[in-house]
Amino acid sequence: WVKHLTQPLGLYLKIVIYAVTAVTFVENGNDLTLNPNIQGKPEDILWTFNGNKVAEHDLTEFQEFGQFKGRSWIEITTGQLTFRNMTSQDSDIYTSAIQVDGNIYHIVNTKPVLSMFPSDAVQEPIVTCKLNMITESKTLFCSASSKFQISFEWTGSNSIQHSGQELHISKEEKPGSVSTCAVKNEVSQKNTSFTLKDCNTGLLHAHYNSCGSTVLLMKLGYDLL
Repeated sequence: WVKHLTQPLGLYLKIVIYAVTAVTFVENGNDLTLNPNIQGKPEDILWTFNGNKVAEHDLTEFQEFGQFKGRSWIEITTGQLTFRNMTSQDSDIYTSAIQVDGNIYHIVNTKPVLSMFPSDAVQEPIVTCKLNMITESKTLFCSASSKFQISFEWTGSNSIQHSGQELHISKEEKPGSVSTCAVKNEVSQKNTSFTLKDCNTGLLHAHYNSCGSTVLLMKLGYDLL
């Protein structure tokens, strides 16, 4: 959530202070964009890290500082700050001061950005399928390991989203239908897709997820629920 405080200064200048109270997670080596969520056209933009300058843009010149040289950029139309190749040394408090129509918008991230190690990312999900020989319905089960709490989200050919590890599918669903399980933690998200026709055998097959990694899907066609 955001706290909003406006303080008039003289006749023409005021400072608007926002406090961002959410922790931001990013995996080491990935890019990160911090969005100040301001309205109007920025005239001058400054971002700091622990009180030290990160980058600034006055609409004519862009400058980077310290450890962020060569891997940061400010989008002048929005004030967004983007980093490339985040490291654990980039974890802490970021603050921006952006001038719009003569007013200064001061965005204070009261919670840190935490750059996590790749091992903290959620692992590739594995999808298994069980066929009920009596009702001919199918149940897909998605599993993944993570050091942090993870969420499961299913999408299918009908574009309807479903939360949870299990997805129940009626016998009317076409064999060519594809269901995708997305698992997400604070650091990353990974997806794996499963085609219903693969639920009809007891063989072990290799499938490819959206990241190109091989995931083994055990098709338990003759197991009962």
